[in-house]
Amino acid sequence: MATLGEIETAAKKYSTDFDTLTDLMRDMEAEINETKKLYLKQIKKLLDAAKASRSVLHTAIEGSPELFQKPRTFTFHGIKVGFKKAKGKLIIESDEQTVKLIRKHFKDRFDELVITKETPAKKVLEKMPATDLKKLAVQVQADSDEVVLNSTDSEIEKMVGALFKDDDQDQTKAA
Repeated sequence: MATLGEIETAAKKYSTDFDTLTDLMRDMEAEINETKKLYLKQIKKLLDAAKASRSVLHTAIEGSPELFQKPRTFTFHGIKVGFKKAKGKLIIESDEQTVKLIRKHFKDRFDELVITKETPAKKVLEKMPATDLKKLAVQVQADSDEVVLNSTDSEIEKMVGALFKDDDQDQTKAA
């Protein structure tokens, strides 16, 4: 068992290491933002050019359906062009009405065509006394203490925290 002094010393070491890591990540984030700024004008210019050439290509394909009978598509320079059958979308204006009509017209296929889901209302169950929950074979997991070890700082620290979380998950998977 550790003393409070040992825990304070370990917290100081962790704080120093965490701050060093945070500073490095803050520097990295600043460099990434500067790099983005360097490329942003060029990216916007190239994006506009790509949108314009895509529009020209789309118009050309759309105006020439006879070229895409068989085969329906071609690949030129890594770009697949042509036509495909659009996937239809079901529009159900009233679930309740559709279920009634399924029951009426397809009674023998009702279980196949309608999803029926029964699930306990956990929010309501949480408010019930333990004796009633026991009758329902619902167990209440005992409350317990867990270690608190968090930084109280900004967004960069959240990124650092995410790295720790990923590392913890990797270690759990390895175990």
